Amino acid sequence: MKSKSIFKRRVMAVVLAGTAGLAGFAAAPALAAGIDAQIPLSGIVTGSQETVSFSGVARINSRLAPDPDFNLPQLILTVDLAGIPGVGSTTTAKYVISGPEIIQRRLAASHTVQFTFPFAPANGDIFSTRSGVASFALDFDQNTGAVIQGSG
Repeated sequence: MKSKSIFKRRVMAVVLAGTAGLAGFAAAPALAAGIDAQIPLSGIVTGSQETVSFSGVARINSRLAPDPDFNLPQLILTVDLAGIPGVGSTTTAKYVISGPEIIQRRLAASHTVQFTFPFAPANGDIFSTRSGVASFALDFDQNTGAVIQGSG
């Protein structure tokens, strides 16, 4: 009986030590969390169901990922369109965009970034999900990876 309780205490100590290590690790990436930019975005998605107009502000987080081996730093971009509302042209139904897009590019002074995003009616009808294409022209600070200018 004593061997079981000693075993339980040792396992709990290892689990707690592992958890404490993860908590310390989780705080470390905040130093390299990236830099946020807000880029105005407006556009129209046409389709067979109805045309949907989107207008709002895209949040773009850019982070510089150094490459010490080959000296080819990368930009890690997180583009969040979730706060941009859409409105149907014929039904005036509201549409929402889900989830951020993560994009990796080689460090350069500027990039044109284009990606497909899903959107659906705000009433939660996931079977009516459609897709649109977002495009951004972005300029970057090559020392920090920050977006210094952009349009969408």
